[in-house]
Amino acid sequence: MKKILYSVMALAIAAMTFTACEDVPAPYDTPTGGGGSGSGSLPYASANLNTGWSLVEITAGAQPWSKGSSYAQATGYQTWDGASTKSNKAVEGWLVSPAISTVGYENVKLSFNNTIKYTNNVSGWEANHKVYAATDFNGSTATWKELSFTPVASPHSDWTLYSSGEIQLPAEFVGKETVYIGFWFKAPANASTTWELQSFKMEEGIAEATPAPEPTPTEDLGTADAPITVAKALETINGYADGKESSTEAYVKGVIVSVENYNSQYKSITYYISDDGTENGKLQVYSGKGLNGADFAAKTDLNKGAIVVVKGKLKKYVKDSNVTPEINQSSQIISIENNGGGDTPAPTVVGSIDDPVSVATALSAVDALSEGATSTEWYYIKGKVKSVKTAADKIAQYKNIDYFITDDGNNEIQIYRGKNLNNTDFTSADQLKVDDEVIVYGQLMKYKNSSTGAIVPEVAEGNYLVKTSNTSGGGTEPGGGGGEVSGNAISVNFSSLGLSNQQKVSTLTLSDGTTLTFDGGGNSNSPAYYNTGTALRMYPKNTMTINAGSKKIAAIEIECNEYSGTVYNASGDITVNNTKMTIDGLNLKFAGPNASTANVANASTTTGAPSQLRMMTLKITYAE
Repeated sequence: MKKILYSVMALAIAAMTFTACEDVPAPYDTPTGGGGSGSGSLPYASANLNTGWSLVEITAGAQPWSKGSSYAQATGYQTWDGASTKSNKAVEGWLVSPAISTVGYENVKLSFNNTIKYTNNVSGWEANHKVYAATDFNGSTATWKELSFTPVASPHSDWTLYSSGEIQLPAEFVGKETVYIGFWFKAPANASTTWELQSFKMEEGIAEATPAPEPTPTEDLGTADAPITVAKALETINGYADGKESSTEAYVKGVIVSVENYNSQYKSITYYISDDGTENGKLQVYSGKGLNGADFAAKTDLNKGAIVVVKGKLKKYVKDSNVTPEINQSSQIISIENNGGGDTPAPTVVGSIDDPVSVATALSAVDALSEGATSTEWYYIKGKVKSVKTAADKIAQYKNIDYFITDDGNNEIQIYRGKNLNNTDFTSADQLKVDDEVIVYGQLMKYKNSSTGAIVPEVAEGNYLVKTSNTSGGGTEPGGGGGEVSGNAISVNFSSLGLSNQQKVSTLTLSDGTTLTFDGGGNSNSPAYYNTGTALRMYPKNTMTINAGSKKIAAIEIECNEYSGTVYNASGDITVNNTKMTIDGLNLKFAGPNASTANVANASTTTGAPSQLRMMTLKITYAE
């Protein structure tokens, strides 16, 4: 046994500011097991590693560990020495359990949920995360023995926690009145990982072999259709080592806070964006280009208050020890709204990309307008292309398309001189087809034909597509035509649909014509399929809309995935049309809704792995 003695300056118990995510202080949890506050016996459990757990400094005056209301966390990236901003610091410290009795047991094992983020920034990071046991902890020192724990980098793009696997407690710590478990963390001077812990357990038994960890996905840097927030971009950059930039381009949506300068040589502009248009949480866009990479002619080409989606590499720029998070030079704007100038108030927007209005709602708004009037509001409108008015041979000439969309096959609204995605030109007829599902952004108009006197409800010139999905080919993506029909039911095994690993899913058309339409619901993690666990994952706020056409849905059943002891059923918080499904082991069941459509939603308010719904199979039974 290797004896390690540490001298410390003080015992820090106060919770410290977190780096990874918010954790509002609340009454600490009470661990289970005999002994009450500060001690316990088997089986022992502590949900949040709070009551009775000690913080021990190794670096004088600097403690990487902190205790919050929902988890414990260690990081070297904090607001050190009373500073107002966060920075990295070489630091080392311990989180130590209360005394736990193992008397009366022959075999003892322990486990916990954790996440280790930003591992790409620290060389040899594995050596900075260790778990020990001791019998003689006195509040500052102990004779520690390292346990068999293998740290694993987070396999998730978010802060989902995952199992440590079971760890066998060595024989010399079994049958003892007092056993302490210590978590040791270290961070180097210029970068840091972040380690979060939750749901610690120590119980009788022999540890099972730790399952192979899931593969680590690429960074979540957003897409053109689902850009990340400025806050998410800043969080990602904060985890980088000094001078590091993202390996691929990110898509970041924000509001222009200020326009700093125009570079006449490169015809670029340096400006700042934030999520709410204020100085708080702003991100520099350094020497950026215009829409789709176009040159800027002057500083006035961009204005405060404009809403932009910027495509470019994230970078942690450092000069003279000053850190500037930025989108690096050569970025480009891929969409822009409200660039009218100065402090002109942003237009009133009805709906959103994630929650657009229907064609029927848009028609009602047009009815309320005076003849020839255009709405002051801008609308996000979802529908299916009913007909294309512009002749195919004229589209390349005009660069826009007149077409009609509908949501029931009968009512319709004209899209007048519509532009393509991100307000770009249409160049060929195959870029828009009948039955495409689209979301259009624009103003409504009650147009009156001067020759016939007919009223034509339309989305006025200046509109453009913000989302499109070609469904005319039997499905918007691999997976169309899936499902096995048996009697009045269809069963879908998501692993048999030909989906690639980590593929985001929007619409699947099943073999009987029923469609499954998925939506992120405002979560930066949208529904996606993963080969590991062979399941389609839905995160909190994600939805799946089942449309059975002329058939009525009599029942819905979902088989969930279980991994490393965690059942991924969103803690049972799955609803169908706002009513909870019932839980039967790994299965979720719902009788009804006896309608042609059903909205299945992940309504979980928990965090981490238990908040996910991982669907292996889906069975839909229709009314006879």
